[in-house]
Amino acid sequence: MLQLIIYVRSSDMRQFRKLTYLSMLICLPILGYSQVVLQGKVVNGQNDKPISGASVFLNSSSIGSSANALGEFSFPISQPGNYEVVVSSIGYEPLVFMLQVTEEKLAPRLIKLKPAPNILDEVVIEANPGAGWRKWGRVFEEAFIGTGRNARSCRILNKEDIYFEYNKEQHILRAFARKPIVVENKALGYTINYLLQGFHIDYRNKIQFYAGYPHFANIKVGKKFERRRERSYTNSLMHFIRSLYQNNLAEQGFEMRYIAKSPNKEKFRVKGIYKNNKGHSDDSLAYYREVLKQADTLSLLSPQLLTADSVIKVDANGNKWLSCTHDLQIVGNKIKEDPLYVSQQLKTNRGVQHPVSILQFKIGRQIVIDANGTYYDPRDLLCSAYWGWASRIADMVPLDYKAKH
Repeated sequence: MLQLIIYVRSSDMRQFRKLTYLSMLICLPILGYSQVVLQGKVVNGQNDKPISGASVFLNSSSIGSSANALGEFSFPISQPGNYEVVVSSIGYEPLVFMLQVTEEKLAPRLIKLKPAPNILDEVVIEANPGAGWRKWGRVFEEAFIGTGRNARSCRILNKEDIYFEYNKEQHILRAFARKPIVVENKALGYTINYLLQGFHIDYRNKIQFYAGYPHFANIKVGKKFERRRERSYTNSLMHFIRSLYQNNLAEQGFEMRYIAKSPNKEKFRVKGIYKNNKGHSDDSLAYYREVLKQADTLSLLSPQLLTADSVIKVDANGNKWLSCTHDLQIVGNKIKEDPLYVSQQLKTNRGVQHPVSILQFKIGRQIVIDANGTYYDPRDLLCSAYWGWASRIADMVPLDYKAKH
């Protein structure tokens, strides 16, 4: 319902724009709050029979439980707020609903799931799932899990449940999963059950897309894993949004600047001259050709640092809105780039630097932000550069993650 979308733009055919849908979890802390319990029963919507083993969780978090043999579930919620609850079971359509949690006791829920149609009957898929994985598996893993340092310690445990369809006319690859995709992340110490709702790679338009609901479970603890988790969190978009909300960008290690756009007047001038190239010297023609390779629009970076209150508006209800007519450059000063970003994405042998990310907004749009690092409507925000490359499954931490430092 509330979803995070991340786009990555690139002119390199080997790289794609990426839209990553991760549903949002909204938590507003209240002093003196004592945790409440969400409990209920999951049944088949057609015959009211209990669904044993149904998964019930707060989306993109590590909070949730499974239904017992009677279809009953129960788990505590330690923070008040508005939550997105995901209920799923193999063979049924997932159900997602919003839950407002206050200090009041929650009424038990009766949740009815509809039997799901077999979506794989509606598409032409690889006849042999193993052959499909051998052909497309690496492409899928790079788009879904990522290619950074943490990705090397991740693996999909149920590859046999993933199917592929390739449309030769449209040059689009699609992936489907009969069951939640189980990812073991040994770098961060999580197992992620990812309920895939959509995946495609559009080779013609250079777009990657995937959508779904992740649920985290701790598989390892210890200082080593906490350091890695904090590293992933430190330069994440989630951390930046939290810092914006708290108005402590500098303290949290972020620098924010405007990026102004202006027409490339020299390119337009050269276009007119180049149409009739008679009488021009070879040197002039070489210069014209170089100018014509430039973008139609130039980006001009402001030297002045911005504070959060320069881009945040507060409405009458206390909601905070991110509003900006320019693109924003974000530099994370408390961490360095993943070396693989430098070699893979930038394709250079320079040393690692502080990561630089770009935020772009749809014209005339404002984004409401929350204290825990979520934002809405995420379709109005475009992320590129470092965050576009690093925002993959391998680098995700749950939305209930709390940094120690």
